[in-house]
Amino acid sequence: MTDHLNRQEHKPIIKYCANSINSDTFQLSHACENENCNCILEVKQHMLMNKIVHLNLSNCKLNSLPESLSDLPLKSLNLSHNSIVNIPSCLLNGLESIEDLNLSYNQISEFEMEPKSSLNLQVLDVRSNGIKFIPIWLVHAKSKNLLELHYTGNILGKTNENLYGKIYSYKLKKLLLKESHILNENISFLKSIRTLEVLDVANGGSKIYRNCFTNYDELVDHPSWETTIKILYLSSLNMGFLPESIVCLQYLKELYIADNALFWLPDVIGKLVTLEILDIANNSLCFLPKTISELKNLHVLKLQCNKLAVIKPLEKLDHLKLLDLYENDLDNFPLDIHKFKYLDLEKNCFDTSLLDHIYSEKRSYYRNEYNLKYRAVGYNEEHIPDFNKSESDCECIYSEDSGNSNVIPSDDYEEEWWDDIKVESHPDVTTSDDEWQGYFPMQRFQQIRI
Repeated sequence: MTDHLNRQEHKPIIKYCANSINSDTFQLSHACENENCNCILEVKQHMLMNKIVHLNLSNCKLNSLPESLSDLPLKSLNLSHNSIVNIPSCLLNGLESIEDLNLSYNQISEFEMEPKSSLNLQVLDVRSNGIKFIPIWLVHAKSKNLLELHYTGNILGKTNENLYGKIYSYKLKKLLLKESHILNENISFLKSIRTLEVLDVANGGSKIYRNCFTNYDELVDHPSWETTIKILYLSSLNMGFLPESIVCLQYLKELYIADNALFWLPDVIGKLVTLEILDIANNSLCFLPKTISELKNLHVLKLQCNKLAVIKPLEKLDHLKLLDLYENDLDNFPLDIHKFKYLDLEKNCFDTSLLDHIYSEKRSYYRNEYNLKYRAVGYNEEHIPDFNKSESDCECIYSEDSGNSNVIPSDDYEEEWWDDIKVESHPDVTTSDDEWQGYFPMQRFQQIRI
């Protein structure tokens, strides 16, 4: 069988191989660019394709499929990473048994016509195509058995004809809309899908189809899925606050709000008692609410790249196994190192080499497991004053043109009020007075500027 496929007459039909993985699965790899359809027809004739139910044609440089494939009894079809522009007619007019259809990473701009397989579809993946609007047959909930829709990297478009709030016979549980140009006008559509367990409306690295909605509080304020949602992605949305309406999601297990502009968390965060994973990395948190200690089921807490100086509320989180505090403002670590499986405390304001040796093992284990080997080791020098510098290193030349009244002048600057001895000895002036404009004596406090 393989010898026949690999024979060369004029041009090779298959560049590398066609693998019959088992009795019901067939994978074709790297078909020739100019003969993709002929290649598949050849395979169909000689591979008893009428018995194949799983077909993988990814990365085959395909731009179409032959109509003759429409009568195959396929359950899953993978056409990802090809050059398909239009939905193949064999999908629109046949292949009714398909349950898992992967069309991701092609060049499809429209998917307006409903495929014959829509009633049997359970998983539809159309990521990164540049589709201009979500197919109307999906907005009308025609695929009643659809469990997962992967729509990342496309445009959501108009959803005002949404029927999810009016019918009850659908099963959609996973909706991935990362970078799908979601607008405020789409929020009502998202809130109406009452069966959702996983919702991703975050942004990533691309700027082409960024989600631009701003009414975060409306999204999580009593949506139809408030009793079913388990995982919610709200990262990279430029959120300046986490809405208090998040408390509506009483059964939430995983919350991802990294890469936003959060300075604080609301106290109601403590009411999400089912939370197991909380990712707040890359924000500007200066403190943690006391109520975070009520998250007794929390296993994973990612707080890297914030501005935390105190973590006392975490003392009561006995089930916490992963704690990431990389690059914060801590000057010590008051928790028991031994209770954590994964731990990273580097780039803070203290020397982690003074910790128990078990810490370095947990840090290395974490970085290896989560592919974080690029991270640095040591304290954050930008936040730690160097008390060993000489007095001359700290001096700077004062300039009237600089406009900086907080610069310590050089010794030869003659203005009287800069004489620290006179300031200290004057009975009516103290460092707590608003009028005080002196500076601490250099020999006692170096690099401390007022």
